[in-house]
Amino acid sequence: MSPLPWLKKAKDQGCNLIVSHHPLIFKGLRSITGASQAERAVILAIRHGIAVYSSHTALDKPVGITTTYFMP
Repeated sequence: MSPLPWLKKAKDQGCNLIVSHHPLIFKGLRSITGASQAERAVILAIRHGIAVYSSHTALDKPVGITTTYFMP
């Protein structure tokens, strides 16, 4: 699913934060030109001051925490 409708809705409602499970960007961006859907989403968020917090990646990165406490 494209993040653009959610970002546009946040912009229209005057929101400055989106909390999501999955991140907008799964692979790093070398540039932000608007060529891809992810780049267009980043541009829209930046232009309208919308921060995006994605908990999925925050829980996946710490070594030993998710495997120790969340997975038997």
